[in-house]
Amino acid sequence: MADSVNPTGLKFGIFLPPVSPWPVLRERVRLVEQLGFESLWMGDKFASPGDPYVPWFECWALLPGFAACTERVSAYVEHIRQKGDPHTDGENRPT
Repeated sequence: MADSVNPTGLKFGIFLPPVSPWPVLRERVRLVEQLGFESLWMGDKFASPGDPYVPWFECWALLPGFAACTERVSAYVEHIRQKGDPHTDGENRPT
């Protein structure tokens, strides 16, 4: 919806990789809200898609934490497509 702050009505979200310690993530989520983003997105993976040895929070466990420390921003989970994964790669999807 358009208003004096956002006359175009455009909404913007940001992708936040869950790779930092909880206190850092909490502050980043608060900053996302303060900057006026409408939504926050996380990937639905149990490990970093690029490096399985990088510490990685499970997104479904973070959602209630993000909800507890924000008032307005919405949090969403995005399934990250990986080439060669038969469940997400359209080229290799089983028929």
